[in-house]
Amino acid sequence: MTTYSLTSGDVARQLAVVPETVNRWADGGKLACIRTPGGIRRFKQADVDEFIARMAATQAAVVEGGAA
Repeated sequence: MTTYSLTSGDVARQLAVVPETVNRWADGGKLACIRTPGGIRRFKQADVDEFIARMAATQAAVVEGGAA
C-alpha cells in the first residue's frame, strides 16, 4: 500500500518551487493529494513522479512543436 506521506514542502523541494505553487497545482487538480482531518495536504511519491513525467512530456512537446 502506497501512503500519502509527503507534505507540500517535500514536494516543493523535489520540484524546486515554493509550497504555495504545489498547493495551487493540487487545488487545481493537476497534482493528486488528500487532506488530513486537520486540512493538511499529503501527497504520494508515485503521484509526484507521474506529475513530473507529465510536465516533462508537455515541455518536450512544446520544444518539438516549435512553440515559444
